Amino acid sequence: MLAEADIERIVFGAPSRVIDVGVRERFFTGALRRAIEARDRHCQHPSGCDVPAEDCQIDHVVPYAAGGLTVQSNGRCYCAGHNRDRVNRPTERPPPARS
Repeated sequence: MLAEADIERIVFGAPSRVIDVGVRERFFTGALRRAIEARDRHCQHPSGCDVPAEDCQIDHVVPYAAGGLTVQSNGRCYCAGHNRDRVNRPTERPPPARS
């Protein structure tokens, strides 16, 4: 059974942040993506959308094109519909920082 299992190591640093991930990567992948999914659990759109994190896209709060880094604090789960809607409304303000 172990030959068919998916095992992934995620290393966190304080306070619950994934460490040692390249910040100029374009996409949230691997352990970083999983950490954001585990933190958010569902779409983070202010409407209260409840699409599960594993069905969401990981969106840059500060867009990558505007210099936003691919780090846990700049990522959030947005379902495909809300992520598309955000692109069509570039005046959206980033949410307040999470503690």
